Amino acid sequence: MTTHLNTRAEALAFDLRSPPPGHFDDPSPTFRALRTHDPIHDNGDGSVLITRYNDVRAIWRDLSGTVDKYELFRRRFGDGPLTEYHGTNMLFSDPPRHDRLRALLNPLFVPKALEPLKASVEGRVDELIEEVAAAGNVDFVPRYALRLPTDVICMMIGLPPEDGPLLRDLSERIVNPLNPNHPQHEMAAGHEAVLAFM
Repeated sequence: MTTHLNTRAEALAFDLRSPPPGHFDDPSPTFRALRTHDPIHDNGDGSVLITRYNDVRAIWRDLSGTVDKYELFRRRFGDGPLTEYHGTNMLFSDPPRHDRLRALLNPLFVPKALEPLKASVEGRVDELIEEVAAAGNVDFVPRYALRLPTDVICMMIGLPPEDGPLLRDLSERIVNPLNPNHPQHEMAAGHEAVLAFM
């Protein structure tokens, strides 16, 4: 049975950590109800879910706010490598740190820098498509959609393609604790993954 949010009370009670039945099959009714009844939704954990395009755009363009979440991460993850990683990376840093880190990365993503990878990436796309086609009925996400970006990142940073699964596993263990549903008792795996990644 599929259930979605319909009323203002249901939208206000929405919990991102425990969405209503049917949400993952078709999230559009949930987001429609949130846009209608509670477009700037307090998730109850200090985070906010913004569901209207113009609101997201206005917030994105407003440079007076902060994206620094070091203290929030310290409370959630505890002291250790996971907090240091997320609390100091570019995505959660304000200027001038953000600008300095972005300036270091930008040259790696200009067309001139990426051109030498073009043939290798196209070759990898062809290989993965052939694998998927030969396998027949497959889950496209793990067999293709997750593999291709990891393989391209390996190419960019000079890792052999066979290190892709390790890179993906470490990345997932580092990023998964950002999920509001991530169990507290699994945070140690995130700390260990940061150390292994380093």
